[in-house]
Amino acid sequence: MASDPFAKRTALESAKLHLTGEERVAQDKANSSIGPVASRTREKCGVPNSLGITEPSQGSEYNEDGILTGRYVIKDIYWGEDSDMQCKVNINLHVHLSALLDFNHELALRRYYDDLMKKSRGDHAMLAQITNKPSPSDIIKFAQGYGFLRDATQTPRRISDTLGRWKMMMERWNLFIAKLEIKKASIDKSKASIEKAKTEKTKAQEAIKRMTTAKKAEAAKSRLLPRLSR
Repeated sequence: MASDPFAKRTALESAKLHLTGEERVAQDKANSSIGPVASRTREKCGVPNSLGITEPSQGSEYNEDGILTGRYVIKDIYWGEDSDMQCKVNINLHVHLSALLDFNHELALRRYYDDLMKKSRGDHAMLAQITNKPSPSDIIKFAQGYGFLRDATQTPRRISDTLGRWKMMMERWNLFIAKLEIKKASIDKSKASIEKAKTEKTKAQEAIKRMTTAKKAEAAKSRLLPRLSR
């Protein structure tokens, strides 16, 4: 093929290669239609076309803030190089966590952890695998707080409810891990580990109880206020 300029040019155009120095340096995600470098690299492991070229899939677009647009299902969240967090969304797209730190993706993030807890319920053998993944607290720590949940386009009530769900989920996650650790320690017959896990379990249960009580009190107050204003 190297001796046939037309075939070479056709193959390059089919591959949709972007090799200019400006584009390599800029890596402008906002104007990219095929995702960041990581996803483009992974997608080149796909099935080649009739010209022997793997075509990158279209559709993964980013806004001016580098946030992935559209709706996605999060398949996995894992530690990447240099302790950064990566997310596998849909089938073959891998993105940095920062591309999902937006109110529009918060439900997908929560559902990922909810599904993980449901699938792993009671299976202490998965403890090491689960604890090696970023936790909900790691997500908030990376995001430097809950700012990404405070979307100006949302009502104060919805923002408050979303913040409450995240805080509750983090305590549920702590309780979930503590229960798995108790079960594993019981099988390993490690008394020290059992006591430590039980302490963490109690802390998580008390935190969940406080949140539930506060939520009920707030709901009762909101029902009472309209009556008092009549």
